[in-house]
Amino acid sequence: MLRPITLFTAAVLFGTAAYAQDTLVDPTRPASATSQGHRAGEVRVEAILDRDGHRVAIVAGEIVRAGDRRTWGQVQEVTATGVRYVVGGKTRFAALEVEKVQVRRAEAPGGAL
Repeated sequence: MLRPITLFTAAVLFGTAAYAQDTLVDPTRPASATSQGHRAGEVRVEAILDRDGHRVAIVAGEIVRAGDRRTWGQVQEVTATGVRYVVGGKTRFAALEVEKVQVRRAEAPGGAL
């Protein structure tokens, strides 16, 4: 027969584990990716990535490129500072809300990359 303290301990541990699963946070997700304080339907640019002149943006957790169609509009252009898109026949611009961070590769010993 299980003692009441054993049942209580099991319940606390199970409850804590279940709660922890619901509150996990992705440490790599941009700080601007939170939905607090923003209106429904607002286009939020979370990140812009540029590789050899080809830009993509992360908007609402999705990767978008120029020409892509989404429920919030059609992407015209991904710039270094935001996303230009068309919705309802009007051109709009959603700016990246965080500062641009310059990322450079560290040179390996001997000058090789």
